[in-house]
Amino acid sequence: MQHYGIGLKEVWRVDENNPHFKPGRVQHTINWPLPSNVYGGSFLYHMNPNLVHLGLVVGLDYENPYINPYEEFQRYKTHPEIRKILEGGECLSYGARCLNEGGYHAIPKLSFPGGMLAGDSAGFLNVAKIKGSHNAIKSGMVAAESIFEHILTGEHLDGVELKEYEKNIR
Repeated sequence: MQHYGIGLKEVWRVDENNPHFKPGRVQHTINWPLPSNVYGGSFLYHMNPNLVHLGLVVGLDYENPYINPYEEFQRYKTHPEIRKILEGGECLSYGARCLNEGGYHAIPKLSFPGGMLAGDSAGFLNVAKIKGSHNAIKSGMVAAESIFEHILTGEHLDGVELKEYEKNIR
């Protein structure tokens, strides 16, 4: 069954002399600041030269209609350990996106006449392994390889359903 979440992300430039900034460090958390009955977690990546990528993912099946994922993300940044890393820094960019989190058993049929589903539209996010971009890129590569294999047969592509793509993905 497909599940959905919203991911909020910011990229910060932090002071290069900040003793709490450790290039290469990866931090993942579960839930806080969300209530215990709301599915979610955060990520924080320390990257060279002096950038921090951080975000909060909130499952969209929460019961309380007053939960505001954006406000929860702002609250996340007030945690003393997070605040120390961001202190004196500046937010360079931000964004949000919907995540389909159903996993392997929620992946739909991937081909249809004239097209294929790849990347996030097909639901290749692996929440347990925190592999979204990896799987999206790989599915795009497999889609391109499947198209190329068909072109080599000499047949046209108009309206063709490349069923090999699904086989190649699996």
